[in-house]
Amino acid sequence: MVDKDAYDMYEGALLACGETVKRAVRLLVEKCSRASDFEKALLEGYCAVVSTFGAAAAEVALEFYIAAREAAGVGGSYVPKAYPADVLNLLPLDVAQAIAAAPTDFAKMAASLSSTAEKHVFDHAEQTIYSNALRDPAKPKWAIVPRRGACDWCIMIGSRGFEYASLSSAKRQRHPNCLCMPVVDFDVEDPCLEGYDPVALKTYYDENLRWKWGKRSGTRRAAASERRDAPKEQP
Repeated sequence: MVDKDAYDMYEGALLACGETVKRAVRLLVEKCSRASDFEKALLEGYCAVVSTFGAAAAEVALEFYIAAREAAGVGGSYVPKAYPADVLNLLPLDVAQAIAAAPTDFAKMAASLSSTAEKHVFDHAEQTIYSNALRDPAKPKWAIVPRRGACDWCIMIGSRGFEYASLSSAKRQRHPNCLCMPVVDFDVEDPCLEGYDPVALKTYYDENLRWKWGKRSGTRRAAASERRDAPKEQP
């Protein structure tokens, strides 16, 4: 079982990283608006900000992972480490898209870039959790815990519970403004976190959300799935 106090501290630290990087990006856009080569200055600053706070988030996740491992009494020679997310190639695109969408609206540009920066920061934490979990001989389980008010997609991911066991199943698309938390548990027989109920999430998803995904995809197979999974009308 995940220690709730340790999790709360970890969650708070990650949220602080996210809020801080958003403030830093907003200040960066304001500063770069006065530069003669705005796009170049913004890209350089944005890369530096994401790298700095991404590394901080990875260290927060590493501390949480190590604490969970030690609390479970896991031995062996494995030494967890921080893993950076592979986002460097995405940063120029972030900047280009933000400028293209609002070339003269710096407030809108800052809002767009701050949300993508926060996403990348959380990517570093997630990468650290699942990269260690996949390499650790202790074979812990991990989950993505959605926060209150999470979107349909995150509810679906959260409903899977502590199921991730391979890199292919671990990979998922985090979106801007997503505050879901990657969490690890070394109690592989009964992994759980107080307040996180994947069974309830799965029930809610099946009853209220599953049928919508087929409608969104527009494929014949999805349409058939939609008809099958849609809630039945009462006679």
